[in-house]
Amino acid sequence: MWIIIVQFYFIETEHKYTKSAEFIVPDYYKDFSCKCSSCRSICCQGWGISVSYEEYNRLIGLPCSKKLRARLDRAFVICDHPYQERYALVAPDSDGRCPLLMANGYCMLHADRGPCSLPKICKLYPRAIRKGYIPECVCSCSCEKVVELLISSTAPLTFSSEQITIDPSDIPTCSYVLEGYKRDILYHCIGIMEDRSLKIKDRIIEIGKYITDKTGVQLEMYPDIFCFSSFSYSFIYAIKLISILGNVSRELKAYGFMCLKYLGVNTDKLDEYTIPDQTELEYASHKYTEALSHLETVLPDYPLYFEKILVNHMFYENFPFSDPKESPANTFVSFCAVYSLIKLTTACYMNDKSEKDDFTDSVSGIMHFIEHTSFYMNAEVIFRSFCVSSKVLINSLSDI
Repeated sequence: MWIIIVQFYFIETEHKYTKSAEFIVPDYYKDFSCKCSSCRSICCQGWGISVSYEEYNRLIGLPCSKKLRARLDRAFVICDHPYQERYALVAPDSDGRCPLLMANGYCMLHADRGPCSLPKICKLYPRAIRKGYIPECVCSCSCEKVVELLISSTAPLTFSSEQITIDPSDIPTCSYVLEGYKRDILYHCIGIMEDRSLKIKDRIIEIGKYITDKTGVQLEMYPDIFCFSSFSYSFIYAIKLISILGNVSRELKAYGFMCLKYLGVNTDKLDEYTIPDQTELEYASHKYTEALSHLETVLPDYPLYFEKILVNHMFYENFPFSDPKESPANTFVSFCAVYSLIKLTTACYMNDKSEKDDFTDSVSGIMHFIEHTSFYMNAEVIFRSFCVSSKVLINSLSDI
């Protein structure tokens, strides 16, 4: 636990005041900067970006060049059910790109009026800021630059205090750091995840045991089913998850469908797909083993990369208290699904590839879906309904 004296002071900029403070941040934070035009998967394309009522009116009335004004006037549409914090949406062009994005990969609003003119979400992404006595700032693995920084070394991810200068109005009003015993549980879970004397699967089992001990909530069929010790179960669950949620996420559909095709699944008829038979399971298991073997050959440190990605994700999500409406036990179920999904899809995606960029693209794509949707709620619901209807079969599947 860190004991930090938080110091604030104000800096006058061209447009407004900013506040400087000490934040707990991951060790890569000081090296992070937007890749802009060199980014392979820009956040200005394919994202549902919303702005507040205040931001919408500011941008509509913003003094600017005629060229920028023409783009701003067609850049937003009012939400069907607007409210103060989510009043309008960016209206993408036919390619799914933000209309303010220029051909060179830079933002016209940023270029014309400076960084302070950007909507809050564009200024902050991929950062998540949480208020508290010791405020925190972490970045999402949905950004390829964040993943690149995480896998640039094999050293465990660490956290420390750094001074950050920020516009006070950009600090969320409803995002808070964990306090007391919840904070202790988060850091203890991170400590377990960084115990390299254990395989990642065994670390997850230990995290589940720890959560059970601390919260008193028992986990059904724990730990064999919940920790995906069997490829058979991971494969069946992945089919179910991707078939249900793939059509609402272009990233999950792209990487998930490719993964299933590689494992022998006919993705054109996923709606009709039933539990695979033994021959199909054996084929999928063989292909997955081949993919893992190839991944180990081209990126022998990939387990350490997954460790760091999971630790960053745990901190980003305030694990296991990601959703105040969900119990830590339910959150743990979905966390198992996170690991299962990113490992399965990334290994299969890498079956004929060898570069870190390819690994990064797969992880950041899947994390876009996981960290910016209601994945934790949906994954647990799908898991529960699936387990109930298939419990006998699942328990009878051999560990192939």
